[in-house]
Amino acid sequence: AAKAWMATRGRGRSSNSGTKQAPEPEPPPKQTTLPGIAPAPRPSAKKAAPKVEAQELPPLVQALQASKVFKAHVDGQQSDDVEKVLAWLAVLVEAGGTLADREFARRCHTRPHRVAGLVARMGMLNCDGYAMVEHDRAGGQVKLNEARLRGQYGLDA
Repeated sequence: AAKAWMATRGRGRSSNSGTKQAPEPEPPPKQTTLPGIAPAPRPSAKKAAPKVEAQELPPLVQALQASKVFKAHVDGQQSDDVEKVLAWLAVLVEAGGTLADREFARRCHTRPHRVAGLVARMGMLNCDGYAMVEHDRAGGQVKLNEARLRGQYGLDA
């Protein structure tokens, strides 16, 4: 004959044990607020990316933007991405074509470790396998090859 305690094995307590079940634990108390002080706002899940400073584009970037070759080249790209790339290009053009990567990051309102990603996104300017903007990690510089940009897109010299 099987013992009674064996029948309860794996199913919890038996109904005839006569013991009380443990009470449910209470939920943790809510954080109290101090009188006269508003609680801090909760961070939103999605923050808007900071915009590059609104500015008038340099003549080279305006000419590129108006170029038929450039329009055909970026056809199908999201206009938001194209605008960002043109704004980043404007930062380089205004600086004379070369900037320290940390300064480029500061002017583009991003963190220095993201400069390589920005330059990679500027790859939409590349044409026929030639890079228009390069990031020299060893030298810590972002460089624009203006002559190549003008030649590939047929811009006035």
